[in-house]
Amino acid sequence: MLVGGILLLGFLLGVVLLVVVPAGRAGSGPLASLLRPRPRVTDVRFRPLPGPTSTAVGARPELWQTPIGVLSFPSADRSAALARQPGAIVATYANGQSARVIAPPALKDAMGRPVVAVVVTFGVDEAFGTPAPLRPQIVEPTQVTLTGLGADGRSSSCVLGFRGDVVQAVGATGPATLDECANGQLRAPSGDIVGFALDYDRLPNHRTRDGAWRPGAVFGRTVVTAVLNAAAA
Repeated sequence: MLVGGILLLGFLLGVVLLVVVPAGRAGSGPLASLLRPRPRVTDVRFRPLPGPTSTAVGARPELWQTPIGVLSFPSADRSAALARQPGAIVATYANGQSARVIAPPALKDAMGRPVVAVVVTFGVDEAFGTPAPLRPQIVEPTQVTLTGLGADGRSSSCVLGFRGDVVQAVGATGPATLDECANGQLRAPSGDIVGFALDYDRLPNHRTRDGAWRPGAVFGRTVVTAVLNAAAA
């Protein structure tokens, strides 16, 4: 009886190992639910959140890179006259360039001494009546500021911006006056008059801060010419 019991136990153990267990792993049989590996459960509360994604600002569309004519402020005749005068300095801005502050050599007097340093800054006209998402991005310059720096550190400036499709004098600081700026004259702190003129490409659209393109004048390639003590136009 003892030997028979041992043989029966061995037979049952062999059946379990050779038949039941493989069938359970294969997904069938009475032990399938016990032998099947349980799915791993992940608590979503501890799942790391995706990092912020950045949206690249696209370049100006090719269709809108074509300027609508080359214009001048205050006039083309004024610009041509200043360019012919000795001692004239020129600051050039290329469309899309990263440098927005341009500092040409200082204007000198008849003795060759530096008198006024002119700094040209391209920026955005902050029209506070326009909602912030609709204002131009900084990559779309709509304003030019000419600043005259004297040897004593004092400064004055003329601010030019688009009003519709036309460039106008929109601000003045220091000894400069709005009327003189409108005529292409920047009164320096020393009392000297800096005559200036702009030749610029007007681009027909600008990219707003919400990422959309909308109609509106933008400075393209711009050439600023300045001369010391130039007469009014």
